[in-house]
Amino acid sequence: MNNKNKTSVSTLNHTTQQNEKFDVFKNVMFMSSVAGAAVVFGFGLTAARARKMDPAMFKSRLKGESGEVLESPSSLGLRALGWGSLFACSGFGFMIFGVCKILGVKSVEEFKLKFQSVAPQIKRNPDDSTSFDEITKEVLDEKT
Repeated sequence: MNNKNKTSVSTLNHTTQQNEKFDVFKNVMFMSSVAGAAVVFGFGLTAARARKMDPAMFKSRLKGESGEVLESPSSLGLRALGWGSLFACSGFGFMIFGVCKILGVKSVEEFKLKFQSVAPQIKRNPDDSTSFDEITKEVLDEKT
């Protein structure tokens, strides 16, 4: 193989690796946006239900002992949601980071191989498995 072919093969491999990384990035961004949209939708739906159930309480202000106006319940809830989300996401991220550092893995494939070497294998016997059709048939037979 001459030098020109080696260069074109290495360039092709590099381009393929870049495309794979970009695909992974797109997948992560898509899943993150779906999760973010679900959080925003869920919180909005909950806030709308609370407002519909008790509009006066939703708009009321809390007063402290000296009479000063404190935060409204909705802003207090938003602040709690923000801090809770921050703690949950960062805590989970630190936990995953720690597990990966302890196990010495850098990818999901390495984690899978490491976990398979540590955890016992589950032996599956295909003859013992029950299909969904068999379960459905048993349930319907019991009802009649």
